[in-house]
Amino acid sequence: MSLSKNTRPRFQRHLCLLALFAILIFARNVAAQAVASSENRFEKTVQAYEAADKTNFPPKGAILLVGDSQFYRWKTLHEDLPDFTIINRGIDSFQFQDILYFFDRIVLPYKPRMIVLHVGGNDVHNGKTAEQMLADFKTFVAKVRAVHPKIPIAFSSITPGPGRWDEADRRKQTNKLLKDYISTQKNLHFI
Repeated sequence: MSLSKNTRPRFQRHLCLLALFAILIFARNVAAQAVASSENRFEKTVQAYEAADKTNFPPKGAILLVGDSQFYRWKTLHEDLPDFTIINRGIDSFQFQDILYFFDRIVLPYKPRMIVLHVGGNDVHNGKTAEQMLADFKTFVAKVRAVHPKIPIAFSSITPGPGRWDEADRRKQTNKLLKDYISTQKNLHFI
């Protein structure tokens, strides 16, 4: 097939537009996959908790642990605290934003008598300020209070670790800010 001199430029424009359109679709799909994978990097762990709940739903009135690897990796929890009924919903590498994102799935389904929250070390490590973490904590408390107005919530302080010793001062600053706020509120506790 040969093109006349008059139709070649139009054909080339159409070909360029088609190529540009294909590139845009490819770029959009790559971006969507990146967003989906970053938003759902904890999805499998949350689904595992949900699957366990379907076969053996935790009892009402338990103590709910929500947080990061400090809870997630606590494998001797039931041996260490045998007289307590505990639901552990810790997830390795969790940050405040992740708890808020999955709140409806890892906090809301349970009717605990107390919530213990341990989170913040990963937030500090990733550059979040003490003020931002206080705002996230207040958001968490507000979400809990909307469903359970009087339930005690304990915040377990952010611990320094040898691998992140250079962050110890920022962790202490965050702990102080949270402790000062918690001391002014009913049914909030600082550990």
